[in-house]
Amino acid sequence: MAHPPTTSEATSNQLNVHRRILKLVFVGASLLLYVFALFLTSYDYGGERQDGLRCLVLGAFTGVFIRDDLNPFPLVSWLSNLPFAIGLIVLLFSSQHHGFRVAYKFLLVSSFMSAGALICYHMPNATDFSPAIGCFVWIMSQLILLTGAGVLKKNHKTDQAARV
Repeated sequence: MAHPPTTSEATSNQLNVHRRILKLVFVGASLLLYVFALFLTSYDYGGERQDGLRCLVLGAFTGVFIRDDLNPFPLVSWLSNLPFAIGLIVLLFSSQHHGFRVAYKFLLVSSFMSAGALICYHMPNATDFSPAIGCFVWIMSQLILLTGAGVLKKNHKTDQAARV
């Protein structure tokens, strides 16, 4: 025979539901912006506009800028998609503080790496680059997910402390 949940079990269940909703809001907003950025102009290079999808597909070839301009930032910012994807997956499948902390670390690395997309435009020897709206939307998608991982990490730690 099933017994009714205790007050602590009910509170725990409510916190888990709240945490899942919060996670879905941050992940959903981040993915929506990321996909949106794929179809926006990410940068202007020598008068030619490049959309985000093309940047994502051809980003591995930005290594040529290292050779030509001694500018590693386009490649570094393209590589930031890898820790972003890892952080996203870890965050999606985590329900504990440790998982949120790991996701936060990957997303923090990703955010710093993606900042290279802005740094490279201000280097004295940079070629004719200029960021466009898609670049900023892409970075915002990463920052939103980073914020979500931080909030979930902090909330879970606070919930654990309140239970003790």
